[in-house]
Amino acid sequence: MIELDPLLIYEARRLITGANVHRLKQMIFLYEQAVLLYNERWPRHEAYQPEYEFALREFVVSHWQRRAA
Repeated sequence: MIELDPLLIYEARRLITGANVHRLKQMIFLYEQAVLLYNERWPRHEAYQPEYEFALREFVVSHWQRRAA
């Protein structure tokens, strides 16, 4: 079973602006769906699809790296 990372979702939601609201909400949704479909063993989701989680993590990390620079 894969657990959602509540801190990742929290940090991503904190970064939502008018300019990125649709993109970021979609990224969060895709991550949540990847976890849900894997945990529910939906057909074609027997293997966890981490690319959605990785994309969301990359967005959050890159934001904080830009701010630190």
